[in-house]
Amino acid sequence: QHAATNGVALAAATLSSTLVCVPLIWALVRSNDAARFLCLRATSAKSIALWCSIVVAFVAVQDFGSFAFGPPVVADFMVKAYSSAPPILIVLAVVVAAPLFEEILFRGFLMSALEARGVSAAAGGVVSAAHWAVMRAQYDFYNIVAIFLVGLLLAAARVKTGSVVPCFVMHALGNAI
Repeated sequence: QHAATNGVALAAATLSSTLVCVPLIWALVRSNDAARFLCLRATSAKSIALWCSIVVAFVAVQDFGSFAFGPPVVADFMVKAYSSAPPILIVLAVVVAAPLFEEILFRGFLMSALEARGVSAAAGGVVSAAHWAVMRAQYDFYNIVAIFLVGLLLAAARVKTGSVVPCFVMHALGNAI
């Protein structure tokens, strides 16, 4: 089976990279207060529910756009990968590990590092969303744009709440949908 559509390989790579990279990011911060720098703060359930409702609405609009304009709602390579591995392995990789790693990296580390260098939160959000979208070269243009827009939404949640926790939950929910 081709590596790009091998669900076991995808899940193993996602899980192992999360297990290696999250502690590496923590170590790179070199601070006794890494949780603060990475914006790992508790947030109210009400706030998380609000941001999650926005993600659900966005996914509905994006899926409607897919139906209207032609790109499949779920890319063919994803269908092949997800159907070639045990469901629990895919859920752990796609709904837990990938959102955890990506939110700590993009909305936690990258946005905080840019803000520490004097970059505005808005510009940091755009930069993080762009980098997050660009690493999705396996998708078509429509989906890369949609991913960029979701990245902006995640950045807005991080800025408004001061926490990556809502971002993680939103990202996990979007991936689960």
